[in-house]
Amino acid sequence: FMFTIIFTVEFLMRVLSRLSYPHDLFFDPMAWGDFLAILPFYVELILDREDLNFLRIARVFRIVKMSRYYYGSQILARAMDLSVAPLCVTMFFFSLTVILFGTSLYYTEGYFEGSYVERPDEFN
Repeated sequence: FMFTIIFTVEFLMRVLSRLSYPHDLFFDPMAWGDFLAILPFYVELILDREDLNFLRIARVFRIVKMSRYYYGSQILARAMDLSVAPLCVTMFFFSLTVILFGTSLYYTEGYFEGSYVERPDEFN
């Protein structure tokens, strides 16, 4: 409860400091993340309903907000950003390998033209 109040005060101070440039705040993804982090608390407070538990997942945005202040999380984000292309290439070749080996096993096991050929007893 207390952290939400602190985040709200900080968010409102940033909004009030940018009133002369509202378009900057509107297009800032970090501002939207901050807004989505505090929104579920106030929606549950106003509506006072228990079936809005799905809104609690938006609290993860608070962790994202706090992570920008830690140098280690900035290094981790940069490393993940630089690793996207090599991981995509790796996943492409992994998918290609799975498709090729899966296809070869399909034909090796004897599924020719809809008929199934029994395996020899040695393989059972």
